[in-house]
Amino acid sequence: MAVALLFLSLCIVFRTSKEELERHDSSIPKADLERSSRLADRADPQKLNARIPVALDETFDASNYKNLDYLPGSFAAGDDGTRAYLRIPSTRTRVSLAPNSMGEYPIQAAGLRESVGIRLIFPDIAPGTPVAVAILDGGSFPESKGFSRIVRVEEWGGIDFQFETSANLGHHRLQVLPRGKTPKTLDFYAAQNPEEAPL
Repeated sequence: MAVALLFLSLCIVFRTSKEELERHDSSIPKADLERSSRLADRADPQKLNARIPVALDETFDASNYKNLDYLPGSFAAGDDGTRAYLRIPSTRTRVSLAPNSMGEYPIQAAGLRESVGIRLIFPDIAPGTPVAVAILDGGSFPESKGFSRIVRVEEWGGIDFQFETSANLGHHRLQVLPRGKTPKTLDFYAAQNPEEAPL
């Protein structure tokens, strides 16, 4: 049943018309579009600089994020270069994650009803490409309604958005589906005391 619902929601997301995407583009402030067009070095996240905005009013600097590749003994890291940068306020965590070969990122602890800043870098995906993001296990997008949304790859080579965990204890998974690429899964374990979450 869950698989059928996921399939149905993804079909709905990918049927978004060109007109809807263009309408979404027109809502982006002109100053933001001009700033994005000046950004360079999109393929190397280490070269991203303080001009790039990210969720939670943070100035993005990849060197401020601790690298965390997949757990030892698990599948080898994926080879497509996709990387996730997460900022989790309750645990004072800023991590840079690599997925395993199944497209899964390491589970991260978060608080209940906590807003987490998420940035994904796609080195080989062209700017403007739509990326579907779907909530699998609860939580919400503070910026929009619904359990799925389309985010377009920006000039610097990725997407950023916020995800808010629910008031329920447990796993909150997100599936990220870049068009033509392997799906990626982010997993947040929401707990009253995230630093003691049973990961």
